[in-house]
Amino acid sequence: MSQREISLDGLKVVGKGVTASVYMLDEEKVVKVFHAGVPMQKIQDEYDFVNLVYNLGIKTPKVYEMVRCKEEVGIVYERMNGSTFSDYIVANKEHLYENGIKYGEIVRSLHKHHVNEERLPQAAELMKSLFLKCKDIVSDEEIEENYRLLDMVPISDCFLHGDIAPVNIMLHNDELYVIDVLTAMKGHPVFDLLQPYTFCKETDKMYEMYLEMSDEEKAGPLGMFLKRLEARYLGCENSELVWKGFLKGYFGEYTEELRQKAELILKVYNAVKLMGSGVMKGQFPDEVVAFFTEIGRKAIKEESTRIKDMDFTIFDKGDAV
Repeated sequence: MSQREISLDGLKVVGKGVTASVYMLDEEKVVKVFHAGVPMQKIQDEYDFVNLVYNLGIKTPKVYEMVRCKEEVGIVYERMNGSTFSDYIVANKEHLYENGIKYGEIVRSLHKHHVNEERLPQAAELMKSLFLKCKDIVSDEEIEENYRLLDMVPISDCFLHGDIAPVNIMLHNDELYVIDVLTAMKGHPVFDLLQPYTFCKETDKMYEMYLEMSDEEKAGPLGMFLKRLEARYLGCENSELVWKGFLKGYFGEYTEELRQKAELILKVYNAVKLMGSGVMKGQFPDEVVAFFTEIGRKAIKEESTRIKDMDFTIFDKGDAV
């Protein structure tokens, strides 16, 4: 079906990314215009996935139509006029626990849905594929161990966002909306919980590594990369408040035993994900890739004696509607 042609002349640019620029059409709509070279299938997938999410009843910006803008293709979206939830959390430190609860609730609302869309990749298989580009920095034995860990995760078809960090949640008219769903996949909830775990448990630790660096180290590739975490920095105690709120929002009432089990599982699978950081080669300096790979390697070694006791049933509560 041919797309309607629209002109970008005089439209205000409200966002720019690697693959697209966003223009304001009017007070209620924006158009995301993809740069030349972005495969048409990728644009079609985004359009279809957003419709899938919207039709599941998940709060996400409504998608209206695909359009032509001269030689480029765009998608018309409902305009979100608020801030990212990440910025909101950082700016409202007096409500960290309460905002953590909201974060947990919206992530749980995603995992209540089961999907059979064939184009949505399986999360475990997607993570396995990371290691295809890591063989020069991760040994065959380590890859085999990571595959074994991934095979331990129960098979599921829960809807997963794939990158459900607070930066991919918008506050619009006092309600939270999920955005950037092109990373959508299906599988066990543990894979989607790695982003909240990283935001609450790891980001501050990494930024504090930056603060302890020498001036020379801060000016290096790793220092410059870690400095980017400053905008999300809450302080470890504050981040722990968000995490406790997240657990409350996600699990409801939870015990200390459940918290410890959940944190062990998430630490292990976050480490597996970090061990696959070699997939970033070419996008980020080798020093950055090696840094994250080594963090993952160390975490798996630290927890090797406890891995056999992982209990995935703690994630089963209310995961389907």
